[in-house]
Amino acid sequence: MTMSKRNGKVAKRNVALLQGALLTGMAALSSGFTGCGSYSFSSPTPAALNGVLATTPPGNGDGACTDGKSWSETSQMGVPLACADGSSINQSYTVSTSYKCLAGKTVTGASTRTLIQPAPACPVHQANDCRDPAGATHKSGDTWAVDTASNQTVSCDDNSKLSQAMISEQIYACDNGQISASGTPTVAPTAPIVRCAASTLTAAFADTTPKAGASDALVVNSQDVLGASYVCSANGKTIASGLLPEGQASVTLTASVDMTCVLTATTVSGKTLTAEASLVVGCGGQINVGGTCQDFACKTVVKLQLPTNGGDLQVPARTSAGICYSTQLMSAIAPGASSLTPNRDSNVISREHTDHGSNDPNLSWNPYLMAESALSFNMGGARAVKLSGGADANAPIQVDNFVLVGIYPKNAVHTQTSQYYRAFGTADSTASIAGQGSVLFYGFPLALTSFGPSGTATVAPLDVTTQITVGQSYSLDVRAEDCGGVRNLSDIFLLFQ
Repeated sequence: MTMSKRNGKVAKRNVALLQGALLTGMAALSSGFTGCGSYSFSSPTPAALNGVLATTPPGNGDGACTDGKSWSETSQMGVPLACADGSSINQSYTVSTSYKCLAGKTVTGASTRTLIQPAPACPVHQANDCRDPAGATHKSGDTWAVDTASNQTVSCDDNSKLSQAMISEQIYACDNGQISASGTPTVAPTAPIVRCAASTLTAAFADTTPKAGASDALVVNSQDVLGASYVCSANGKTIASGLLPEGQASVTLTASVDMTCVLTATTVSGKTLTAEASLVVGCGGQINVGGTCQDFACKTVVKLQLPTNGGDLQVPARTSAGICYSTQLMSAIAPGASSLTPNRDSNVISREHTDHGSNDPNLSWNPYLMAESALSFNMGGARAVKLSGGADANAPIQVDNFVLVGIYPKNAVHTQTSQYYRAFGTADSTASIAGQGSVLFYGFPLALTSFGPSGTATVAPLDVTTQITVGQSYSLDVRAEDCGGVRNLSDIFLLFQ
């Protein structure tokens, strides 16, 4: 216990010595530094010396210093100096403090302070200078910009609100010591630019020039709208209308006439949006009269002679003279036994109608080829291409049992021509081997358009117009087929209307 008390007294005495040395060092640090011109300076507190007192005395590693040992330590400090105009500048110093070990204890000696760099000069003010609220000095005649940040609320059609960061720039001027605003502030958004969800309404037809009678899709896209609807009209009359869901929608319409569809919708904020889509019926070989496809009116029909050199049959373009052209392909065959026809069509398989009247769809054979005609033609302008039973467009064809018709580009590869063929006649011409409602042509199923269940078919004048390009040569192949039993055929003409 005696030893502990003595050690405690020694510790207290050492603390007192250290505090005395600290005060002595601070006094020395302050000495020799006074106010300079318009500057003022006060001695820093020990804490402001940035760790000058946090020393590690040299020793033998057990925390005790070597008696009689002297050393010094350095640190940096900054001292703010006040200017006459109220601004301040900062002066940096290097502080060097000496230490000595006495009786195993560290004693602080004198401290010296050295400028790291010359002190910056305080601003020199003239009588007509201006000082702005930020503390900056401006000469008379100077202008400067001050930017102010703010936020602006953006109201959207869907009733949502967005916040847009804005910047306002005001120009100021100094005039003989007086600051004044120059003009009005400019306000602009800053990145990122916020955008409302756009309310949109668009519409378009999938095919703007569909073939007459074809189905076409009115494709509509809408976003952030209410009550979207459409009204389609032709020649001043409404032909279709209805409501549409939001998003993507499609309305299937029949392109029987030129039409325009008008769409309307309302945004959430009450703004009306409109869109429009139109189609023009592609009349092919017909003509478009007031938006409706009609046959060209033949005032006269001129017979064309088939070329004798195997060249193309040249068909003139339409004129206001109303001239149509025709040529005879086949001559009539009176009703009689099928066996009177010597030829069979080896490229076609149909149902077999035996002389005994059997009509089994599972029976098939190569039908009798009553007549055939092949030629090539080139049209100088758009026309309807028809097969009829006479030299005009109204005479029907009579055939027992069906007619096979193909129109294809003259340079088409033979193995690909079957896709251009069609069949017209009695329903009992089809064979099971070809599939439902079909005959076989070069081994490929060919759907037959029925003009009667059996016997002799009365076929209306056939519009066999395909996608014919004006000025291009096309081949025409027409075959009159008989499935057996009884044969019958009317005249067949080719008409360019």
